[in-house]
Amino acid sequence: MARIFLFLILAVAIFAFAVFVVSIGSEAARAGRRVMRPVVGADQRSRGVPKEIRKAAVIALIVLLFGVSSGWLGGF
Repeated sequence: MARIFLFLILAVAIFAFAVFVVSIGSEAARAGRRVMRPVVGADQRSRGVPKEIRKAAVIALIVLLFGVSSGWLGGF
């Protein structure tokens, strides 16, 4: 009888944990949708990072990739 009781407690605990994890995941997804919603009155060109910053970031990433792969940055 004690084994059945312990099994039921374990099953309820696993179910409660699963409900907890699903509720956290759904709340995180809802918050992400709320944050990513476009601002009222914003057009397509006003969204995102300016072109100059994107170009500088791409150049910096290429230099970093070349530097790390050749050993120039952080290598022996």
